[in-house]
Amino acid sequence: MADVTMWQDNKVRIAFEAKAKALLKDLLPKLEGQTGVVAIEPESGDYFVGATLGKADAGCLRQVP
Repeated sequence: MADVTMWQDNKVRIAFEAKAKALLKDLLPKLEGQTGVVAIEPESGDYFVGATLGKADAGCLRQVP
């Protein structure tokens, strides 16, 4: 089951969202012209673009050791 702790702690959630928005802002120039869905790994900043959310998510999951 997913850990929902961060969604219950407002400060943690706000910090996570701010980091995610900053990562996305930095990626936007690299993503220009691409189509699909982007999945961003929040700790490393690695990202994966797929035609669907499932394909982008699968790209992330392939990188998990």
